[in-house]
Amino acid sequence: MKTRKAIRYFLVLFVLLMLAGCQMPNILPTDTPTPAPTFILECTKAIGFATSFPAQKTTQTSAAPTLTPDSLRYQRDAYEAYSPEGNYVAIVNIAQPFDEEGKQLGEAYHWQVKIINQQDGETWVALDRWQDLNGGLKSPVLLRWTNDERYLFFAEQAASEDCKPMHPQNLLRVDAVEHIVEEISFQADAVSPDGGQLLFFSPQGLLFHNLATGEESELPLTLPEACTYAGDFTWSPSGALLLFSACINPCGDDEQASTVLLVKPEEQTSLIVAEDDPRGFRVRSFPMENLAQLEAQDGTTWWLYTDDNSISTSPPAGVEGAQQALSAFFEALAGKRYEQAIQWYGGSYDVLEGMNPETDPQDKAALWQAACERNGFMCMKLESMVLRHVPSGEGTDSYEFEVTFQYEGQTFTLGPCCGADISEMPPQSVFRYRVLQYGDSFKVLDLPVYVP
Repeated sequence: MKTRKAIRYFLVLFVLLMLAGCQMPNILPTDTPTPAPTFILECTKAIGFATSFPAQKTTQTSAAPTLTPDSLRYQRDAYEAYSPEGNYVAIVNIAQPFDEEGKQLGEAYHWQVKIINQQDGETWVALDRWQDLNGGLKSPVLLRWTNDERYLFFAEQAASEDCKPMHPQNLLRVDAVEHIVEEISFQADAVSPDGGQLLFFSPQGLLFHNLATGEESELPLTLPEACTYAGDFTWSPSGALLLFSACINPCGDDEQASTVLLVKPEEQTSLIVAEDDPRGFRVRSFPMENLAQLEAQDGTTWWLYTDDNSISTSPPAGVEGAQQALSAFFEALAGKRYEQAIQWYGGSYDVLEGMNPETDPQDKAALWQAACERNGFMCMKLESMVLRHVPSGEGTDSYEFEVTFQYEGQTFTLGPCCGADISEMPPQSVFRYRVLQYGDSFKVLDLPVYVP
């Protein structure tokens, strides 16, 4: 992501998406009607339980409509996910054809998954196909990139009826290096960081599947009889620990208790760290082996220390300092207190100086004023912070957060710009920011969101 962010700042084309799940999709007309593609599945080799086939080839449903009317419109949805170091990005596009009156055409919809190499710009389509609507709308769900950035696992997720638990189906593994897509004959709810272990949840226990050997092991669980749902499967950086929340109805509006479990897959043990807890914890991140970030239903942040399995509102000192710096920086910019913002910023001013050649480069406050009031930078207050990375030592690298911003009472979303549409530049509501520690102080390294 760092490479892409820098390019977009300097070229004034900063866009990114991790789609907020409850947003309505945009309705966009198509400039040129596109005929339904014809695909033929070619199974080229079999490796145990996995079937490999070339990208851009799959089966075509007979229900695919002929997309020829000039009045044709797509109801489009799109999102993207970066690999751990930002060297690859997966972009998912979903389109349902409608006519001018808003009537759905045919009994199929189209979705595409493409992979972009951020280093050389190479783009290839991993999957491009029509899906039959008779079985209901199924969207691609990205389960994870592996830590080495080679593999992307994704599956099909059906819409839930009456909020019944729905497991991802038809698991696929994309090889971003060899450009191969593999069908995996195991229904998985989660994938380990190295891609070697697949996991399936049931109220009776967890089933682990070794992708290399095909061996399986079961870990029994003791949960309330009514507890049929689990989610937020989150692994520690090494993959030695797995944390997830159970028993919360994903569609429930009322306050609900939750049970949080910590699993050690290698030892085949599980521990309940919060049982039937009225705070309704959900797992947000697991940035360190001994530290995980939780969020209660009221929006408050809590921290789980896995050394003693205690839960506290107080993060480690370094994390707290980085959080305070990030929050104070954007509070100062949003309040037009530009002199205060200077003390919390440790990144480059090159972009601001280039956009404001008439301003004295030594007058940092004037540069920030120009950025927020004239240049198009969105100087907003933070809405949420999720810790994604913690440095291994002071000065070695930065704390990294995924944040959302508040704009006019709602979560800010950056849409496509500069002539692109939603399928080329998906909207973005989550942004990554780095904070570096200098002795006892913390500095934000990245500029506010830019809107051309």
